[in-house]
Amino acid sequence: MARKWLGWGLALALIALVFSLAGFDRIGRLLVSIDSRELFWAAMASAASLGFRSIRLSLLLRPSELGLLRAFPVTAVAQMAAVFIPARLGELALPVLLQRATGRSKSSGLAILLAARTLDTAALGTWALAALILRRNAQAPMLLAGGVLLFLPLILLPLILKKVDQLVRRREEGWSRKGRTWAERIHRIREGMDQALGHPARLAGAALACLGSWSCQWILTWK
Repeated sequence: MARKWLGWGLALALIALVFSLAGFDRIGRLLVSIDSRELFWAAMASAASLGFRSIRLSLLLRPSELGLLRAFPVTAVAQMAAVFIPARLGELALPVLLQRATGRSKSSGLAILLAARTLDTAALGTWALAALILRRNAQAPMLLAGGVLLFLPLILLPLILKKVDQLVRRREEGWSRKGRTWAERIHRIREGMDQALGHPARLAGAALACLGSWSCQWILTWK
């Protein structure tokens, strides 16, 4: 219970810090000047984006491991941590939340985080290429190359993890206890990544959910 209250206190302190750095008076003026209809549609876009992210998280896990209703609060808290904890360190909240919700190890949860962010990058590449085509500017070489490069993590990350895991497996015999602990974490990260990306239909659904989430983010920014 004490840890729970400490966590809530820390979360509120970080939110207060962000608001104070942004300026309470500036935020107040901004809220007063916002049109209520635009605020409503922005809120709907934000909720839809969170819904798509929840679908993605559910699909990256094993079937029935975390249903959509349970994935929604996990995603919401993880997103809040990513926004308010500095230097994107809040991203690391997701493995902890998954451990509590599903019993996964933190290493396996980290693999899910890596898979989700990799799909995010590929989704950005897809939207970038779509924008070039819709604007009839597909001949812009630098922009086209940038869009294509955003797909590289989706291809390279699983291969890199596989090679690192194979290297560790060949050399871990005779390592110290601490070394074997880290080796086991690497094995679990690789296994978690293979599981997340190993079901084509669920992976395709997660990728589509990523595209939907980012489309809602554009709407939110526009509104």
